[in-house]
Amino acid sequence: MLNITEEQFASIEELKEENQQLKDELNKLKGEQGKPNIKSKKKSKDISSEKERQKLKEEKESTRKKREPVKIDKEQKCYIKNKELLPDDAYLLRYDELISQDIKSVNRTKIN
Repeated sequence: MLNITEEQFASIEELKEENQQLKDELNKLKGEQGKPNIKSKKKSKDISSEKERQKLKEEKESTRKKREPVKIDKEQKCYIKNKELLPDDAYLLRYDELISQDIKSVNRTKIN
C-alpha cells in the first residue's frame, strides 16, 4: 500500500512539472514570459537531534543585533494654540510619543 502511494506521489510530481513546462512554452509562444525559477536562499540544515536544534537556536539568538535605547536630550510638548479651529466632534484619542533623531536646525537670513 505504501509503495503504491509513493509511486502515485512521484507520478503526480512529474505530471505537475510537465504541465508547468507546457504552460511556460504556451506563454512563450503567445509572447509572454514563463514562470520564473526562484531558488531558495536558505540552506536546509538537517537537524537530527534536539541538542543540535537548541544549538542552532542559540546561534541565531546570539547573532541578533540588540539596539541601545535612544538618549533623549530635550523633551518638548506640543499644544494646540487655537482649539476653535478644531471640528466640534473632535476628541482626544490617545497620546503618542515621537522621538526625532539627527535633526539639524538651519537659520537662513537674507539681508537687503
